[in-house]
Amino acid sequence: MKTYNINIHESAEFDLFEIVDEKDGQLQGLGSKYYNKIRERIFSLGNFPERYPCFLDHADLRVTYVFNYAIFYSVDKNDGIVNIIRIFPAKFGGEKMNKFL
Repeated sequence: MKTYNINIHESAEFDLFEIVDEKDGQLQGLGSKYYNKIRERIFSLGNFPERYPCFLDHADLRVTYVFNYAIFYSVDKNDGIVNIIRIFPAKFGGEKMNKFL
């Protein structure tokens, strides 16, 4: 089985740190729990990234969920890279992601 490298775009890193700040504001230490779980899911995409569905009718964009957040990513099979594009609250993730497409 092919293992993919993970590339986290700057915008996705920013999204993740916003989540951490928001959750720590709710309860000290909650941000690190979210951070760890989201990063765990992101790096699990290195093995079989196609296991999660395509986003709507965009064959080149996939989405997975952790807690109530949607992680949007693409898979470059030729170069063996999973590109993490954005991380949005699942409630608004599809709406926000459509603005970027």
